Amino acid sequence: SWGDLPVGTFGDTPYTGEEEDIDLSAFNLQPAEETDEEIIEENPAEQEEEEPRARAGTPTLRKMRAHFTAEAEWERILRRDATFTPKFRSRQRSIFQRQGEITVERYLEQARANPGGWQRVAGDDLAAELFPLSGWEDMFDATTARVREASFAASATEATVAITGRQFVMTQVARETLELLDDAHYAFVNESTQGLLARELGAGLEAGESIDQMALRIGKTFGTRKASSQRIARTEVANAVQSAQVQGYAQTGVVERKMWNT
Repeated sequence: SWGDLPVGTFGDTPYTGEEEDIDLSAFNLQPAEETDEEIIEENPAEQEEEEPRARAGTPTLRKMRAHFTAEAEWERILRRDATFTPKFRSRQRSIFQRQGEITVERYLEQARANPGGWQRVAGDDLAAELFPLSGWEDMFDATTARVREASFAASATEATVAITGRQFVMTQVARETLELLDDAHYAFVNESTQGLLARELGAGLEAGESIDQMALRIGKTFGTRKASSQRIARTEVANAVQSAQVQGYAQTGVVERKMWNT
């Protein structure tokens, strides 16, 4: 039950159904230890030269230390999750909804045109015909890709502002990173959908279900996919945020390494 989960985990914020689905009908450092082995005398002149630099760098160091505390990072995680995950989830649900409608329409059109022929097709082949892996790009670009880019830009800017006070610049490398994330999400989601649809169609064909029963089975398959939108959204937003942080810290030019707070 929800009460058995530890406070502060993602699990205590289940999907409430409050977000409206989008209408897609138009789319078909550890310091080194000191040793006594070698004592190097400091040059007073050099020391006087270095002290102003150290003093000048202190505010930045303090700012970085405050930014990298586990508590501060956890607050940022919760804030990003509350901001971007519901939006991504809503759009992912809308994609599955529209994909389901299109797939049912395709099935009914083919099955009624050839009442006996569709029953002789294997589940895998029928799934590939009704739900091809390509052709959904515009739908994803207009929905989930925009949320991913927003979460990426916000997280990268958060990193650069914390270190240098400057906004993140969306470079070509950053855009290529976003494209890779978009492509990976698109491929994974659609391949998973096609695989589930193939299993369901195969089971329906084996059971000798009628055209209407098969159409209902297809609809339920996409209902199952809609239920996975929460998990998909959190995964995709987290991937975008992590990639953005790496890009942001690299753009500051002052971060030598990244420390994970666990």
